Amino acid sequence: MHDLALRSGLVHLGLAFSLHGCLSADDSGGGGNSVGASCTSEDRESDRKVCSGARVLECKEDREVDDAYVWELDDDCAAEGKRCVSGDCVEAPAANPGLSDDCPDLSGTWIFTENCEPENVGRPYNVVQTGCTYTVTDPWNGWSGTISADGAVTSTGPTEGGTLVCAGEYDADDDQIKATCEPGGCRSKLERDAPGDAL
Repeated sequence: MHDLALRSGLVHLGLAFSLHGCLSADDSGGGGNSVGASCTSEDRESDRKVCSGARVLECKEDREVDDAYVWELDDDCAAEGKRCVSGDCVEAPAANPGLSDDCPDLSGTWIFTENCEPENVGRPYNVVQTGCTYTVTDPWNGWSGTISADGAVTSTGPTEGGTLVCAGEYDADDDQIKATCEPGGCRSKLERDAPGDAL
């Protein structure tokens, strides 16, 4: 179980450092959350908002179908120079002076939104980046990797069954990561945590 958890964490780490996106309901571009996609009455009653890229979506009654609900645009964070995190527009992270201009800044806290081990969903993934290389802190100690100028990410780390190698991409527009770890083919998605929420 520990091996699977680490594998999931690594996959998410690899995702956080790639150029793809998380698929959770709160991600930008996640889990089928897009304008016109269906949502639930619970989403509507709770006034829940989610991200789709840099846009905030809110669940509304479908104007064409009775007793149906769809995601509608509530706010465009990009128009304000912000990004969408967990259904809110937040300030984009400040530049990290220790980073290279040649690669994206992945430093900070990421949250697993999808993983082959369900218990990892919601767990933080804390990244420390110098130049185009990074390390991951507790609880994913021992993981490290690189990110290229075009957002390609690779990361490696220890598990009980041996070393796991993850590869993926970072989507700068949606500030999300998607990656796959081998052996095992575990897929993960991550979204950057809101500034000030790092654990």
